[in-house]
Amino acid sequence: MEEVKLYVERVGVDPVSGAGIRIARRESPSWHKDIVAELINQVLRCGTALIIIAVLTACDDRQVSYFPDYAAIPEQSGIWTWLPVFFPSSASEIKMTFNLDSNLFYADFSVADGDKRAHFERGLGEESVVHYANFPHKSWCKTGKTLWNSEARAKPFFITKISVDRYRITNHMPGCTKPGE
Repeated sequence: MEEVKLYVERVGVDPVSGAGIRIARRESPSWHKDIVAELINQVLRCGTALIIIAVLTACDDRQVSYFPDYAAIPEQSGIWTWLPVFFPSSASEIKMTFNLDSNLFYADFSVADGDKRAHFERGLGEESVVHYANFPHKSWCKTGKTLWNSEARAKPFFITKISVDRYRITNHMPGCTKPGE
């Protein structure tokens, strides 16, 4: 049988009647064990959650690179393995994001010159319209090889015009293929 102790304490006086106010509390050794066990469980759960967050953050293989223009991309960098042969050499303000875990990338870039923009868009082929952020945007699905390995199999790229002179290209758009490809 468990040993239970009963304590009665005077904690104050009733201001109206002047009677003493007492509290009774019960204490047993198993009660303390239960509280300690619950505290340990909470610490373990919080610790596990923190470890999971730290691991997920540390394992994010996303990399971001910025270049003022096409010529600033280092020749010996792996960036050329991502860019298609039709990527405009007139591109500027290039921001590229890579996720090495999932083999995905996207690049935002500008083509400031109107004639070069028109030439770039003509080379992309038939355009369509996508609704992004509640606005219609021109878009293209174009298959191409990469600049680094022109002997590799051609891959689909999805290009969106996000403003007058700004574009986004990605290799992540399921269903981005042309009929017959």
